[in-house]
Amino acid sequence: TVAFFIHTHQQTSAVPSLLEGDVVDDDAEFEPEEHEDVLAETSLTETDTLFMFPTSQVPGRSQPYYATNDIANGHPTATRAILVIHGTNRNADDYYARAVRGATDAGATDHVFIVAPKFTLKSESPSDDTIFWDSNSRWKKGHKSSSSLSQRTSSFQVLDDILAALSDRTKFPKIDRIVITGHSAGGQVAQRHALGSSADVSVTAVKFRWVPMNPSSYAYLDAKRSVDGSNTSYAVPSATVIAECKYYDEWKYGLEDLNSFMTAVGADTARTRYKARDVVYALGMDDNDPAAKYLDTTCSAELQGANRYSRGEIMFGAVQNHFGAQPHQFVAVPAVGHSSSQMLRNAATRPALFE
Repeated sequence: TVAFFIHTHQQTSAVPSLLEGDVVDDDAEFEPEEHEDVLAETSLTETDTLFMFPTSQVPGRSQPYYATNDIANGHPTATRAILVIHGTNRNADDYYARAVRGATDAGATDHVFIVAPKFTLKSESPSDDTIFWDSNSRWKKGHKSSSSLSQRTSSFQVLDDILAALSDRTKFPKIDRIVITGHSAGGQVAQRHALGSSADVSVTAVKFRWVPMNPSSYAYLDAKRSVDGSNTSYAVPSATVIAECKYYDEWKYGLEDLNSFMTAVGADTARTRYKARDVVYALGMDDNDPAAKYLDTTCSAELQGANRYSRGEIMFGAVQNHFGAQPHQFVAVPAVGHSSSQMLRNAATRPALFE
């Protein structure tokens, strides 16, 4: 008998709606670890300037971001760009500061161009020139910007627009590698963006790498899930489990019922691109608490594993199970829990990010 474990002490008897991820949102939190990082490192932000990046599909609305310099001005000597995506707190300035610290530790500040976009919410009463989203759950999944805007665009399209600008050889003539990374909710975005992005499709001079760090869940490639928590054995869940968790394979947890951005890509194309892409799963080995206060405990996430670290190991195994070979890399970071600062500044992640 194939067994699938859902942690019933946190499981509801029924899935609330078709928008499961919106109703019980993964990482819909203000993480204690992140607050500790903010208090320790807010002063490290290298610039007080919040730049604005024009979006391709929403005229008059721009994406705020922190960066080494205004992207529009380019950089004549940078050889690598790091696009770092914040978590639920949307503290892009702190993520920028942490990435700068990581580059400093690696001795790479002279050739790394760092960009940290800030996804803005409607509740923040943004200015008339700023693009924004209706809720935290929506930008994380690549959904379109606020329904109150007459023209809208996906958060993934915004990232692709930024990547296109960083790939422009007339402004960044020496960049040959771009790394897209993020921690926690930002790690979710990085992993799902690796499935849907078109940034590298027509670019040959620049290599791309996606480094999701400590996400709470993943978008799977097929309907199979781990058997008994194994990272080598996978099967489609039983009819009983599926009845209790009907939407476990829908986007953002799988490639069914895709949003508009991912529908335009298509599930088959997403799988093909994902296999061909340089993806490095970076997991803190101490991010392993199944009772972590802000861990995603929806049934869809519980089917992926008991905690963030095991979910990363299981997802890595699922990729190999699906493709029959392992196209990606896994980095286990010793003695690190759910801390973006420690992940961005660790010697174990340094080669993937800065070298």
